[in-house]
Amino acid sequence: MSCRDLLNDYTRIEKGPEGYWFEVGVIGWSHPHEPNVVWKRFRFWKSAPTPERVARAGRAALATSRFFQTCESCGELSNAGHMYRRDLCQGCAERHLKVVW
Repeated sequence: MSCRDLLNDYTRIEKGPEGYWFEVGVIGWSHPHEPNVVWKRFRFWKSAPTPERVARAGRAALATSRFFQTCESCGELSNAGHMYRRDLCQGCAERHLKVVW
């Protein structure tokens, strides 16, 4: 998945009474086969953010390991909730470690 796809799927801007929140979604697993998105607040602006500010927040989110991590096996950046462990994505865990989901 490309960085643009990750940002499109796992970020949003929410307007609140005091301003605007840039939120990042992390996949959570309430049951083994039932993923859900848990939205975490990441950046705050009192006024509507410019596209440049949103882009900076997106780049910062992609570099934050609690949101996104890189698999050392395939080199792909993934949502932290799609990682088997910090250095191995679920797909590579299945392929290389024979993990069954």
